[in-house]
Amino acid sequence: MNPISFDTYIRRDAYRNGWDNCEPDAEGAGRWLSSTAHEGLLHVFPEGDLFVIVPTYQPICRVSLAELANTLRELFQTDTAPKGEPPLRTERQQIVTTRTAQHRYRSGLEKLWGGKCPLTGVGVPALLRASHAKPWKTAQMLSA
Repeated sequence: MNPISFDTYIRRDAYRNGWDNCEPDAEGAGRWLSSTAHEGLLHVFPEGDLFVIVPTYQPICRVSLAELANTLRELFQTDTAPKGEPPLRTERQQIVTTRTAQHRYRSGLEKLWGGKCPLTGVGVPALLRASHAKPWKTAQMLSA
């Protein structure tokens, strides 16, 4: 199997079956698969027309392209530390998306409605939610 095909198949099936990260190994021939939602780690490399998968807690397996996706899915669900043993990894990489200008939207609505809900007249700031007026991501920003 050529390196481009191997990389394409591994990335496609890894991402579709829960593995978030697909990094090259030190030799560049295989890939390390990991996930923020799973403690296991897989090392996958080509061997002729087969994929050799070395899981953290399961036996090594050799699978064909047709079996790759199902095997990655199954290992994502089952390759965890036995009960009573600490997890192999204690840190995970995480990407977080944060809204950065939502406070301007809320301030604009508070000014527009005098700090009160236009439907109920409630003026307690802790009970007011600007997102109830219109979803923030689809609303145009009100000028301050």
